Amino acid sequence: MTKNKQSLLLIEDDHDLREALQDRLRVLNISVVSVKDGEEALAALAQSKFNVILSDIGMPNISGLDFLKRIRADGNETPVLFMSAYDDRDRVLDALRNGAFDFLPKPVKSVELLAAVQRALNSSVNVV
Repeated sequence: MTKNKQSLLLIEDDHDLREALQDRLRVLNISVVSVKDGEEALAALAQSKFNVILSDIGMPNISGLDFLKRIRADGNETPVLFMSAYDDRDRVLDALRNGAFDFLPKPVKSVELLAAVQRALNSSVNVV
């Protein structure tokens, strides 16, 4: 990562979707690090700081919500955007109550994805 380039940590357990999301995010001219689960994400956060985290909420091992709770408990205030294919109002509210920045339904439309990531990047100017 270069010093001035903004960065995003992408957490998605579906390989094909992870690749597609990474391709969509290229237009923002940001550094994207992609991982397959919460464990890899925690390892990535131990190595680098990110301006935004974009995560699936339903993942094996460490769910997106558990991941969020763990990083918040460690004092990490990086904006976290969640994605989910499931329309679960309680899950959305739980994520937002625990500090999620936004929640995007899957399949995520490119325009909505890019707008949400840009809002999160704009809000994170002083985080990193």
